[in-house]
Amino acid sequence: MKCGDVNTNILSMLFFCFLVVPLVSGCALTRDYVNLSYIPEKGVSKVEGAETVKVTVEVSDKRLIKDKVSCKKNGYGMEMASIISNDDVAKTVTDAIRMELVNRGFNVSDGSIMVSVELSKFYSDFKIGFWVGRAVAEVIMNAQVKKPDGNISFSKIITGQYTHMNVFIYSGKNAKIALDAALKNAVSKLANDSFFIKALIYSPENQVEKSTESTESTESTESTEPTESLEGLETKLKKLEELKAEQLLTEEEYLELRKKIINKH
Repeated sequence: MKCGDVNTNILSMLFFCFLVVPLVSGCALTRDYVNLSYIPEKGVSKVEGAETVKVTVEVSDKRLIKDKVSCKKNGYGMEMASIISNDDVAKTVTDAIRMELVNRGFNVSDGSIMVSVELSKFYSDFKIGFWVGRAVAEVIMNAQVKKPDGNISFSKIITGQYTHMNVFIYSGKNAKIALDAALKNAVSKLANDSFFIKALIYSPENQVEKSTESTESTESTESTEPTESLEGLETKLKKLEELKAEQLLTEEEYLELRKKIINKH
């Protein structure tokens, strides 16, 4: 190797150490703060029957450190100052899920159908590259649908991920981009899960409310109209059998709803 080549290599290394490393560190000793945000999905169709379902959404944050969502790193990959969320992360997740349920036509209020979520991870980690790095964000939550009697009709661990590429500065701004996208990915997976939607629509409370509404309507006109036909009764009982077969109703719920339907006729 020629002397000139050695000098060139040394100069390149010095350039990297004194110019590039401080750049990607992004004032690594100073805490950074981010404002999380969520934009609802566009072009979402309303779910048939969702308007009759009253849902409550609760998110509990199981993370040990609630406000830390990332950490700055210097150019050598060493963790430095924390990146802190200005927002309550659990509330941000709650609002995001509520938005998507409303988007699909659900009545999000103080209903007895409970969407219960345990948040176990909400974090963006910077991965160091030779010239550029990337921000890898991950949101993990355990989502459940709880019936009025406390039984769980849906339970699933949802993982949202996003990698923000070509990161030159390991800062709060780049962490936020990855976190917002990972949250959107996680909530989208939950809101578009057919079993999740089915658990909400075919909840016992919803069936009882529909039966009650139908009974009230019948009672208001029973002086001038005959009771529903035997064919209508058979159709409802058949539908009830299907819900039981799909394990969307317990034995007690099935018997209770069957009794209500028969009594109405």
